[in-house]
Amino acid sequence: MTSEPVPAVVGTADQRTAAAGANMVNFLRGQRGKEGVDILNKTDLSGDPDAEAGMVRRRLPFVDVLAVSAKHGDGLDALDAYLTAGQTIALIGSSGVGKSTLVNRLLGQDR
Repeated sequence: MTSEPVPAVVGTADQRTAAAGANMVNFLRGQRGKEGVDILNKTDLSGDPDAEAGMVRRRLPFVDVLAVSAKHGDGLDALDAYLTAGQTIALIGSSGVGKSTLVNRLLGQDR
């Protein structure tokens, strides 16, 4: 049994206020009625990651918004709901937002 992939947009907290993040946000808007998650990575570099996550939650009330630091492992337990046997997650995001770091951390690898 194959599940439909969960779209997971990965970005940095400060990127969400920039126009560069708008295309990713619009992708999730198009997924209305489908499960989706917006992962704000690199929260260790943000002055106020809770405020940044709150801003995204207000713009995307139908999408889970998770604030994490893949580098330090902070907030990754919130991803457990998406990491179930047989579930596919499609990580998408701009270069440099930490997609590989996130995957490596979830696999228990330090690269």
